[in-house]
Amino acid sequence: MRNYQSEQDILFWKMGYAVSGEYENRVIIPSFNMQGKINYYVGRRYDGGGWSKYKNPDVSKDLVFNELYIDWSEDVTIVEGVFDAIKARNSIPILGSTMRESSRLFKEVIRHDPAIYIALDPDAEKKVVAAVTSLKSATGSTATADTLLKALQSADQGKSTDAKTMTTLKPVMDVV
Repeated sequence: MRNYQSEQDILFWKMGYAVSGEYENRVIIPSFNMQGKINYYVGRRYDGGGWSKYKNPDVSKDLVFNELYIDWSEDVTIVEGVFDAIKARNSIPILGSTMRESSRLFKEVIRHDPAIYIALDPDAEKKVVAAVTSLKSATGSTATADTLLKALQSADQGKSTDAKTMTTLKPVMDVV
């Protein structure tokens, strides 16, 4: 695991770690719903050992990760995982690489209608096209996936997705 979390990130994301038990040697990052209650968490190994990098709860992922902290009046970045979200700010991990039209996240994006950036890993290009197509259908946007794909960034590969880099991405709803 890359060491790119600052003390500020650790406090903001309320990261913890387990030294024993079922989640031993894992960083735990919780998600909070709008009422401030934990609705999910991600457990990721920090020692490189073992066969399973992630250990997450056996509950539905149909949620807006850390919804309590999303500012829908600002640009929102959709990323794959929690560690991508830590780097991107005001971002929501989809906890994978697919955002279904039936998902709560998709519905909340449509309801709040923020400028959306999609920053999935380069190996997820087809899924970005699908996400852009779904958002276009739901909103009537004239966004094009080809334009957006040229600007994809990968936080998982150590490339920056900070605010300076994200300005090179066009909001999905505004790309023509």
